[in-house]
Parts: sequence; structure tokens; C-alpha cells
Amino acid sequence: MGNCIATIFNIALGILNTILIVKNSSIQKKQSQFTALTTIYSQIQNSINTLFTETDKGNICIKGIFGLERLRKTINNESSIGYSKINILCSKLREIDANIKLFYKTNFESSIDKGNKFMFYQLIEPVTNQIILFYELVTNDQISIAAEGAEYTEGDEKTEEEYLQERVKKELEQLREFQKIYIIQQ
Repeated sequence: MGNCIATIFNIALGILNTILIVKNSSIQKKQSQFTALTTIYSQIQNSINTLFTETDKGNICIKGIFGLERLRKTINNESSIGYSKINILCSKLREIDANIKLFYKTNFESSIDKGNKFMFYQLIEPVTNQIILFYELVTNDQISIAAEGAEYTEGDEKTEEEYLQERVKKELEQLREFQKIYIIQQ
């Protein structure tokens, strides 16, 4: 009888131990995903904080992504931004954009609770919307871009600005798609 009780007790302890290991593993996984999201968000913020652009006359200087709409022709009809400056700006925004897409996907696929997922989504949404707004300004020819005389091959009828608009349009479509696919609603 004593062996039977000890065996049942050992089986119960084994089951309890297995449950605790599985629960601990789940907690560690969630913590790891939470850490990954905060790391990606920090990278996005660091990239935003180092972003700087200005018009050719220097009358408008923008640090970060909030305020890029000030480059709009209707607001800023006195000066333009050189093609090389806007091209560099768009390249840096593409890097931020890539991290935003990674953030959306990681958040969506994570096993953290829905409330935290929603909080993370709300954290990145204004950044995404600001980049989308800028991309729309570029693709809709709302920013005055000064041509810098790039060399074209014979038969090439597109301007620098048109090439830029095509690239930005693709980025715009992809970012919108990611925002739709990986949406987190409360």
C-alpha cells in the first residue's frame, strides 16, 4: 500500500513538474517576444531621431518624421528640395519602413496577450501614418523636387522625380498592405 501511494504521489509530482515547465517555457517565450518588440521599436525610434532634412534654401528644417508634410508645395511654395536630398530621405524612410513591417509581423504573430499587442500596434501606428502621408505627398507630386541633371540613357523619357515616385509608390502600397494584414484591434 505504501509503494502504491508513493507511486501515485511521484506520478502527481511528475505531472505537476511538467505543467510548471510548460508554463515557464510559455512565460519565457512571451518575455522574449516582448523584448524583441521593444528592441525593434527602439531601432525605429533611433532611426527617426537621426533623420534630418531641409529645403534647398534652408528655410524649412525637419528633424524626425513628424513635420515632413511641411514640404508640401501648398505650404512651402517658395523653395524646393533637391533630388539627392529627397532620395536620401526616402532611403532612410525605407529603412524605417522595413523595421515597421518587421514590427507589425512580429507583434501579430507573437503569443503575448491581446491587450499588449494592441498597445504595441497603437505605439507604431502614428509613425506608420506619418510615413504613409509623406509617401503620398511624393507620389502625388505634392513636393517640389529640384532636378539635379542626372544622366539618362538614350530613349529614357522618365525624370528623376518620376523614378522616385515609382519607387515610393511601391513602398507606399507595401506599407499600407502590412498595416491592413497585421492590424490588431481591441
